[in-house]
Amino acid sequence: MSESVGIILGAVIALFGTIVTNYFTMKKTRLQEEKNSDRFLKKLKAEEEIELKTFEHNIVMNNREHIPNAARDIVVEINQLFDSTEELVFNYPGTGYTGERPSILFSSTIDHLITGFPNSMEDIKELSNTWYHSNKKFKNVIFENSMFFPTELMNEIWEYEKYCSDIKDYFYGRYSSIKSEEEFSAKKNEYQEQVDKYVFIQKDGIASYTHSVLSIYNTVKKSRSDLVNKINTYQKQKTGF
Repeated sequence: MSESVGIILGAVIALFGTIVTNYFTMKKTRLQEEKNSDRFLKKLKAEEEIELKTFEHNIVMNNREHIPNAARDIVVEINQLFDSTEELVFNYPGTGYTGERPSILFSSTIDHLITGFPNSMEDIKELSNTWYHSNKKFKNVIFENSMFFPTELMNEIWEYEKYCSDIKDYFYGRYSSIKSEEEFSAKKNEYQEQVDKYVFIQKDGIASYTHSVLSIYNTVKKSRSDLVNKINTYQKQKTGF
């Protein structure tokens, strides 16, 4: 009897040992497979990036004569979109009173205010239409000429457009609720009262939106300058003139 128990116990121990060994073997194999798979995916990604860069390079080399015109057209639209976006900033409530700008246009001195609130509902409509027209033309030109420039640069251009769109959203959000001249007059009077109380020098409440708009505006200004320089530099590198 004891001999049978010993045989059974030995078999159980052997089976357990086999199970444990197989478990760790399978786990090691799985980890190795995952490691190999991860290495393969990284290699595949690197090869795809090389293929993409080669493809982009070939397109550029085969179309170098078009790059100067493409660069010029894109720069023009970058500047046009900036101008129409800047007008939205100038006409966003409180931008003249934050004390964050050294220029007359962005002075905290009330007497120096040039804009800060549109003169009429018609002005709001005109500002919006001008921006939408600039944005539409910008997108069309970018789509038409994107093949002549590297992906990284095009991504930066689209990011610039997003910042401009963010300012447009702030502008639309501030004025879209105004449906009549009476409401417009009331909002403008309310705005003037806020100006008289130096509300926009603060950074909380309604003034926080104004400061957000100016912060994005700073980003747009820097982005515009960087993009123009990069586009011109890229053109010279690829065409030699």
